[in-house]
Amino acid sequence: MTHFEEYLEHLQRFEIQPGLERVHALLARLDEPQQKYPHVLVGGTNGKGSTCEFLA
Repeated sequence: MTHFEEYLEHLQRFEIQPGLERVHALLARLDEPQQKYPHVLVGGTNGKGSTCEFLA
């Protein structure tokens, strides 16, 4: 078992559950609000302005 796997196992002992299952369940209960409109997340150090202008 790797150090990272041991760390994840340690977190689970405190009922911290890594993963997106709960987020997906919440979004499903909210009728998938992220699907209501097209969206793009633009991140990074350089080029955000020109990328957003191009997308617009």
